[in-house]
Amino acid sequence: MNNGHSRTSIFLMEIIISVLLFSLASAVCVKLFVHTHMRNNDTHALTRAISEAQSVTEIIRSTADAELTETNDAFCTYYPLGDISHNGNSLTMNLFYDQDFLPCNAGLSKFKASVDLQVKDTFCYIDIEIQNDKNESIFSIHTQKYIH
Repeated sequence: MNNGHSRTSIFLMEIIISVLLFSLASAVCVKLFVHTHMRNNDTHALTRAISEAQSVTEIIRSTADAELTETNDAFCTYYPLGDISHNGNSLTMNLFYDQDFLPCNAGLSKFKASVDLQVKDTFCYIDIEIQNDKNESIFSIHTQKYIH
């Protein structure tokens, strides 16, 4: 009888050790899956931010003039929910986006593009920075356009 009890104890110990090893392996796998998911979300946001910055830059490059009036009109048309301030030869915009990078109101935004344009002499200097809802910069670009 003592011999049967000993076998049962060893068998239970083996099961407990197996469960602990399985739990440890599961915890490591879950951590890897969560980390991969977070990186995937960050990569998706970066890709969308780059695409949106390129779109904004192309609108500016196609409409920029010495007074930035065409640019102001274009952005008021394309981004009616944005916060746009036009002052002579400078233009400042805050454009707001939801999680799918669709334009939205400031209160519902997950991403914000800050756009600053300055016309000096014959160049329009363009600064675009896209941030997430934690005010962390995702992407920024600084470029210029010659205005003739």
